[in-house]
Amino acid sequence: MDKQPANQIKIKINGDERPFKEEVAIHKWNANEMESAAATEKTAEEDQFDWVLPEVEDKPIPEFKKIYYEPSIEKAKPNKIFKKNSGSHLLTIFISAATAISIGILFGFIMLKVIAYQTEGVSQKSIGNKQNALPAGASVGQNSSVVLPAITTSIIQGGVFDDATAPANDIKGKGLPAVIITLENKQYILMGVSNNLAEAKQLAEEQKKQDVEVYAKQLTFQEKKIGVSTQDEKTFAEHTGELFRLLTSVSSNAYLTGKLEADSLSNIEKQYKQVEGLKNWKDTNLKKLYSSQKECYQHLLNFQKNADQHEIISAEQALLSYLKQYNEL
Repeated sequence: MDKQPANQIKIKINGDERPFKEEVAIHKWNANEMESAAATEKTAEEDQFDWVLPEVEDKPIPEFKKIYYEPSIEKAKPNKIFKKNSGSHLLTIFISAATAISIGILFGFIMLKVIAYQTEGVSQKSIGNKQNALPAGASVGQNSSVVLPAITTSIIQGGVFDDATAPANDIKGKGLPAVIITLENKQYILMGVSNNLAEAKQLAEEQKKQDVEVYAKQLTFQEKKIGVSTQDEKTFAEHTGELFRLLTSVSSNAYLTGKLEADSLSNIEKQYKQVEGLKNWKDTNLKKLYSSQKECYQHLLNFQKNADQHEIISAEQALLSYLKQYNEL
């Protein structure tokens, strides 16, 4: 049996066995170095590139330095400065004054226009109100209504009765004013009216001299809402409350003092002129109230002329009638 070489290697490729012989190649030791050096030299020659750089002119960079500049100020003498600028100074003053005057005139003109416009507006408004105001006696519509103010006054009471007719007639027979007012299903006899409780108490003392039982008290009649149909009725409703207060004050004072001051009557006259001459009445109750106040005023005028005490008693009677009619509204 033949001996196989010890260094033989068998290789199978796809199941076929193929012989493989290892051969050792012998090279010169310096051959690789020579080839490597040649290749390096060749590569160096191929990679050699000539660089062309632009020529740059070197300029020296200037050194940065801080510069401090302060203009020199020449001191001039005061008289020279004044002489130099006097002309321009006067011109400046003149221009300023002219500007101020012009602005003042313009502002005044604007204010004048504004005031004139407002005055014209007020005048137009007043004219409009006069045009919209109803003439005396004109109709104000069926659905118009006014509120008569509440009346708080001091009265002299003569008693409370279920039927005060006979006692009231007895009081009138003694020369005293009297009226029957129904309050809370009772009949009250009122014998006088005054502007305040102190005067009412004094009036009560005077009437007691006629052998009657009386005492003073304060009474309030609630406000009344009533319908008005004419301008006359509306005007009267607006002034009747203040007129009643003035008439009551003057009448009670005249009753106690026996005289009537001119100033007091003058105040009544000013208020009475607001309702004087009213004549277009659709509501009979308002007409009765007006008649009572007119009657009281006329008695006060008569008392001023003749100083007759019966005129003051009649004036008080007219005021009591006013309260009765007011209460029945």
